[in-house]
Amino acid sequence: MKAQGPRMTLPTQLVLRALLADPGQEMYGLQICTEAGLPSGTIHPILARLEGLDWLESRWEDSASAHAEGRPRRRYYQLT
Repeated sequence: MKAQGPRMTLPTQLVLRALLADPGQEMYGLQICTEAGLPSGTIHPILARLEGLDWLESRWEDSASAHAEGRPRRRYYQLT
């Protein structure tokens, strides 16, 4: 049985606020870190919990796009 919702800690609220700024837009991890003002080690467990609760969905970008820009692939998150 899934929990009713995530613990609403301040970091969780900051992540949700960043995602709610434009709910229809996908954001990748570094964007969320910047908008929330939190380090990646803090946001990624929050994103995993929110995805496990079906509040978010994620997808990996096409590797050709990332390769063309000379960077690692990004994982995009969007509110469900």
